[in-house]
Amino acid sequence: MRVGLRELLSGIVVLKDKKTITEVSMGEFLTVIFSFPTIIFTVLLGVVMLYWLSVIIGFMDIDMLDGGLDFPGDVDIDLDADVDVDADADGHGSSFGSFLVWLGIADIPITIVVSMVVLWSWFLLLIISGFVLDYFKYSIIIYIPFALLAIFVGFIASLFLTKFCLWPILPFFANSNKSLGNRDIVGSLCRVESGYVNEKYGQARYTGGGTDLMLNVRNYSGSDIRKGQTVLITGYDKKTQTYRVDPYEQDSELTDLASRK
Repeated sequence: MRVGLRELLSGIVVLKDKKTITEVSMGEFLTVIFSFPTIIFTVLLGVVMLYWLSVIIGFMDIDMLDGGLDFPGDVDIDLDADVDVDADADGHGSSFGSFLVWLGIADIPITIVVSMVVLWSWFLLLIISGFVLDYFKYSIIIYIPFALLAIFVGFIASLFLTKFCLWPILPFFANSNKSLGNRDIVGSLCRVESGYVNEKYGQARYTGGGTDLMLNVRNYSGSDIRKGQTVLITGYDKKTQTYRVDPYEQDSELTDLASRK
């Protein structure tokens, strides 16, 4: 006896000759995941799997996609005598980046976020296709609008499910300044951990004062800043929760400010 996708997803067990038989209709399953709209996220899920395989092998970095995420605002930062920083942001960035800030998971590497969003979107569309869209598959005029609606609903729902799933690891990535104020960070040195730092993306590790923080940093100096480079923290933008950094010349008269903290 064949078990349809709807029955399979419902967890229905078929009884025959007093024995429990669970037969999965693999053909129907493959038909759904390679049919519109599920095929969109099936392909993306394949790309995600190849990406993480490349990360494991060492061909790619985990921060590969972060540079493409533009969080809102072009930042102008002014420092006063107390090295307290106020930021005035103008302009607008990507709606996806803004939404991640609103969700509170912008500190997590975008590769992890995107992977979870794709996985949840794929799973939700699989469910929707099995329970809802299957009823409209004989009328393309009705099927297409419902399929497009399913993509939208599945994607939005996946964002919130991603937030829920990533909450446990958020403390490992978030900028927690509860015990270390911004004025203690500004003027210190840190080491770049991301592949590069520009106006839209960058991460650096601060280890002064017995702490170990991963900071979101931005570079407005026009100079090229790369992974492993030591940089000087010169400002903080409260709105985007990012630090401004400039290249640090080791042959200057400045000492390692980070060691003083």
